[in-house]
Amino acid sequence: EPAYDLELVPAVRDSTVLVESCLLRVTDRDAWKGALTELLLLCNEAAWRAARRDEARAAKRSAVMLHAAPPEAKPLVLEYILDRIDTDEPLCGYQLRTRAEGWLQGFVTFTAFTTWQTFFRWDSLDPRAGITLDDLEAHAVDADGSLAAALEECDRFGDPDGCGVVWPRVAEITLLGALSCGAQLLQLAIDELTA
Repeated sequence: EPAYDLELVPAVRDSTVLVESCLLRVTDRDAWKGALTELLLLCNEAAWRAARRDEARAAKRSAVMLHAAPPEAKPLVLEYILDRIDTDEPLCGYQLRTRAEGWLQGFVTFTAFTTWQTFFRWDSLDPRAGITLDDLEAHAVDADGSLAAALEECDRFGDPDGCGVVWPRVAEITLLGALSCGAQLLQLAIDELTA
């Protein structure tokens, strides 16, 4: 466990992000494994803070105090985080930490998209893709299948029984956890991937 309480970690403020925080590019698997408990606890803390914000917004809209359902105890489970750290190749990412104490405020990891399925194909129009009518109304989705078709045309190499089938020009954001800096960390990853 980290030697600090995640409840005490300040949220990142845009105006002072690089004054009060420091950004670390981390590619070493052992460094990520060493921060495993911090990663998990940060995700839990971020979920609790979001639930408290939602509850406060709901209370402002209503004279009756509404209680938001508590978030899942573990939005990212330890086994999933460890599996990504163990298998992502290459493993790239960033950690944002408080400058004074070194407390984790956010992290993002990314890698080349890889699958170990022999017959994997991109097809957002297949019902098994799980895109619902609610998704079509609430989110940007590949409704006409054009994105899936373009992904299906991308080069790939590898062996599903060995190191996997790798799409070198398709990136995957594998882990993201943050205290008010998720958008900035995601943008940083996208900027590096598109450079």
